Amino acid sequence: LNRWPIPDTYTHVVIDESHDLPAAVRQILASSPQAVATLGDDYQNLRGYVTRPSPLVRHREMTHSVRTAHSVEELINPIIAMHPGGTKSPFHGNRMNTVDITYYDPARAAVPNTPAVILVADTWGLFEWTQRVASGNADLELMSDRQDLDRFVKDCIELHARDTRGRHPELLRFGTWDELAARHHGSVGFRRIERLLARGYGYTDWSRAYRRLVRSGAGVHALGLVGNALNQEFDTVMLAPDLLGDEATRRRAAFGSSVYVALTRARRRLIVPDGLRHWIEEI
Repeated sequence: LNRWPIPDTYTHVVIDESHDLPAAVRQILASSPQAVATLGDDYQNLRGYVTRPSPLVRHREMTHSVRTAHSVEELINPIIAMHPGGTKSPFHGNRMNTVDITYYDPARAAVPNTPAVILVADTWGLFEWTQRVASGNADLELMSDRQDLDRFVKDCIELHARDTRGRHPELLRFGTWDELAARHHGSVGFRRIERLLARGYGYTDWSRAYRRLVRSGAGVHALGLVGNALNQEFDTVMLAPDLLGDEATRRRAAFGSSVYVALTRARRRLIVPDGLRHWIEEI
């Protein structure tokens, strides 16, 4: 607000993950005299926003990945081509790495047989897949806040059963389940949870699932939002069906960024809904 610059005792500023810089920080940098070097990736901005660099910026593109294997290029490059980001140079994976890509039918999505990181689109997906994994008598590490999910699920149960207004930030504005359904009717994840609650899912069911959540541990599945996986890599990554969303969702820049980030987290194996392959063929 005061247009203060970075103190002149500093001579250089180096910023990693610069695609997530808020506007206020960019303003501070613009007001400062230091030499600034930023390293970032437009396609990892999960909001889908792309800040165009100033004409005064010397721009260099690095398109070769150390982490991601070359076999993922067939999925990533079409996403880059349709994304509004400014970098359109083809993505080049590491030829020394191999990632096995397995496609599955979303209608028959199942928990992987071996430990995997399962990435979902939203809190509805966290609810659904926590229950899925727990139903198979398996433990699960939640990559996001367990207490937040616990509050969300309990509020859903109360709102569906008694139209009791919840306290969770995502549910606070809705006084009845019908109001919530009108807002989220387009969400695949919401519709699945609604069917689950309609079958009588309640506190006892959630308590059994919640006990399966562990802090960490070898040989257990992990579950999280795509944002939880940023700056990390895992041996096996599964993209849950809800990540594909509906046709309107797939037209948004944020969708391309989410899928791009999810695909580039895997070291050895990717488990992907075949709808993604069909969507890529269409575009």
